[in-house]
This record gives sequence, C-alpha cells and structure tokens, in this order.
Amino acid sequence: MIQKDIRDIRTNLTKYINKYNGRKIYISKYNKIIGELKFYSSREKEKVKLDIAKEIIKRADADMELI
Repeated sequence: MIQKDIRDIRTNLTKYINKYNGRKIYISKYNKIIGELKFYSSREKEKVKLDIAKEIIKRADADMELI
C-alpha cells in the first residue's frame, strides 16, 4: 500500500502521476486515510472508453427497439 500525506501530494502530484501510473495512492492526513487516487495508464483509459462506447450502443439499440 502506498500512503502519502496530503501536503506531500499537493507539492509532488505530477511526480506521483508518472511514478505510480496504474496504481492506487492512499491519501492521509495526520496518519488517517482520507482518500485514494488511482492513475490510469493509456491502455486502461482506452479500454474504459471502449466499454463506455459498447454500453452506449447497447442502450441505443434497446431504445430503437422501443420505437
């Protein structure tokens, strides 16, 4: 588990985006986890775009059958 303090995230966000691409970073404040970030690789982004497009097409087909 990668845990970083919120002040550290604010100052080094770009560095973490490049270093931990595709992994989760848990954000902590006073040693208490308050959130999480996940940076997606380009391959993951493309897969998500395709999944969204497939879902849109499925719904459009279902709507056309109702007409």
